[in-house]
Amino acid sequence: MAEDDDEKPRLKVVSENPTARADRQMAWAKEEAQRTLALFAAALLRTMAGSESESIYLIRRLADFIDAMNKFREESGHGLTVADLQAALRLPETEFDSSDEDSPIIRATSGSPPKVESSMTTMF
Repeated sequence: MAEDDDEKPRLKVVSENPTARADRQMAWAKEEAQRTLALFAAALLRTMAGSESESIYLIRRLADFIDAMNKFREESGHGLTVADLQAALRLPETEFDSSDEDSPIIRATSGSPPKVESSMTTMF
């Protein structure tokens, strides 16, 4: 019994997909490139809106995106597609439904701008 306790079973990781690790690293690199692009775009918009503090970091955010793109290119052998870039820059889908009857109801659907519906009636 003491001999059985001293021996630990050997564990071996088995994967049906031999490229799983490379695929995972490529997916992480893609997500990082998309994330840094979104941060750069947000910083650019804030700078255009007049934020002086954000303008200080604008070039750094661009450099972060370029570094992330280069990392993704190393992992995948190609850059981000136009669809990947669009996905990174697209605002997340939102659905806002207020219980207040005087508030507009905003609904966003995939691929279209948000529609504003109002339950308010015109008095004049």
